[in-house]
Amino acid sequence: MEALRYAQAVFTLPTWVFLLMSVIGAFLVAEPLARRLRLSVLGTGIAIVGLGLAIAVTLIGRLPGLDLVWTSGGIGECLNRFSASWFAAEALLNLAMLSVLGFGCYLASHRVTASALVVAGTGLCLEILQAISGLGTCESGDLVRNIIGGLAGIGLGWVLLKLLGARTPAIMKPAEQKIQPS
Repeated sequence: MEALRYAQAVFTLPTWVFLLMSVIGAFLVAEPLARRLRLSVLGTGIAIVGLGLAIAVTLIGRLPGLDLVWTSGGIGECLNRFSASWFAAEALLNLAMLSVLGFGCYLASHRVTASALVVAGTGLCLEILQAISGLGTCESGDLVRNIIGGLAGIGLGWVLLKLLGARTPAIMKPAEQKIQPS
């Protein structure tokens, strides 16, 4: 029940609006972006939605309680604060939050290292933004759980592509760049 109450508190109207914008944005930019970067279209779209989800849950959902009071501890406090509970609602949300991004990044690129770097960089940026803005609580434990969740998403993408093998649909394969006639 605690997880449900926490989710209701985080998923406010601004969160849903931002998520909807992320989905619409993914539909609009996934295909051209994937072609330009030679990524899979489906993976790129999922990664964009995953990034939107992470931003919505971490920052947008907390805007009604915005308190832009800079504390002198800032990032130093963030690095020293580590929540011990792995089964609290917020901890479970942190585990799940970047899993969609990790899954999408791996489906887009088919590269574990690149996907892991995106997940780790995103998690670090979100925690730093929390420390600077006062939106949420910045904890090193959150960063660890975000990265573990993202790595689990990457692992799930890897397993899916291994299971599909040669039957992988074209939308899940890296895009070929079209050569423009000169």
